[in-house]
Amino acid sequence: MVVGGSLILGISYALKMYKRRENLKAFERILIYIESEIRYRHSILSVALLNAANKSDEPFKSWLLYLVKRLNDNKDKSNIDYDYNTLNDFSIDDGDDRDESSFSDIWMDSLALLTSSSCFSKEDLEDISHIGQTLGYLDIEAHKMGLKLEIDNIHDKINDFNSDLKDKMRISVISGAVIGILVVIVLV
Repeated sequence: MVVGGSLILGISYALKMYKRRENLKAFERILIYIESEIRYRHSILSVALLNAANKSDEPFKSWLLYLVKRLNDNKDKSNIDYDYNTLNDFSIDDGDDRDESSFSDIWMDSLALLTSSSCFSKEDLEDISHIGQTLGYLDIEAHKMGLKLEIDNIHDKINDFNSDLKDKMRISVISGAVIGILVVIVLV
């Protein structure tokens, strides 16, 4: 029973590493989509985020919709040219009734959704938080360049992580089994 439990812990850790890689890939796709929306469709940031949300799966869809909702709470809705009915079903009571927030503040607040529902590491979340500091207050060209740099950064991180993922997963499973066997030996 002890060996089985420790083996399950090793397997769950290996699965968490795999899910982290998949979350990084999904986040990279989202950034590419946002960059494309800004670069080629000349969309404003909130529209690009909304369109990215419509193309994303959970937990990223909820996160992006939360960002759009918070951004639009800061703007006069009559100046935006898309349908707000898509946002009516989405609400989070964050207890914050601020009328004015910078994009960076909204981005940082929204990271709580990703922290609780994704497999990102602390380092990943720090990198993601830096994206919020580059977006929102810059002009279109700076958005394009900043997003391109962040996409390249995440792509490099994925490649580095992929290079030894199989070995790390194998070590995790084997370590779980070995630790379980050692505990059984010590207890007997």
